[in-house]
Amino acid sequence: MTVDQYLQWESQQEHLLIDSDNISVERYSQGEGRMWLYYPYRVGDEIALASLGFDCPIEQLYDDVVLETDAP
Repeated sequence: MTVDQYLQWESQQEHLLIDSDNISVERYSQGEGRMWLYYPYRVGDEIALASLGFDCPIEQLYDDVVLETDAP
């Protein structure tokens, strides 16, 4: 599925794209009408998902993940 297809779900309030190669997360949050708000997260940022009442440091999402930059 593409991002556009995910964002068409009426019941969806937020959507995360988590990079598997670098510490980088993109969050789309539903605004008014058909508008979606874009939030990029990088190292040191705190990710917040208001729809779930969840927040955590971005690094926590990558615990026990070996990234290409970490590989020997």
